[in-house]
Amino acid sequence: MKYYFKTAEEEKTFQDIYIDYIKPQIEDIDLLLKCDKPPYEVSQVANVLKTTQDKVTNIMKELNISEIGIQEFFYILKNSDTYISNLILRQWKFNSVKEYSPLHISYIYNLNEADVKKAFEELKCTVIKNKNLHKVFELIILKSYISKFQE
Repeated sequence: MKYYFKTAEEEKTFQDIYIDYIKPQIEDIDLLLKCDKPPYEVSQVANVLKTTQDKVTNIMKELNISEIGIQEFFYILKNSDTYISNLILRQWKFNSVKEYSPLHISYIYNLNEADVKKAFEELKCTVIKNKNLHKVFELIILKSYISKFQE
């Protein structure tokens, strides 16, 4: 896995990171797809995927995409190498999962598995439902986090 959390001075919980960076990115993607009509501008897609317009244009060339509709957006997302794109793709692998194990969470969110297991132990559980992920995230302390969330 490519993206680890680094470059901050203060400690944060993963819940803080999720609320400050991840959730807004997911909401931006959702708003683009639900509120804007295709074709989408390269700049819009680059903005919500937290990448550059050049990278989106290169993906479009590689995939022979001339304009970006909803289907093409997901082709670009699948071929984009950003934290949010990778998180969404990893989440899709477990779309039918009703309860998450520490392995699921560490894989989807690219977190250290030992830290996730420790949070589960503190909660005295072996699996957790989606609606309670925040409880796990609150127990994962990151001494530093990646600046990629802020780009």
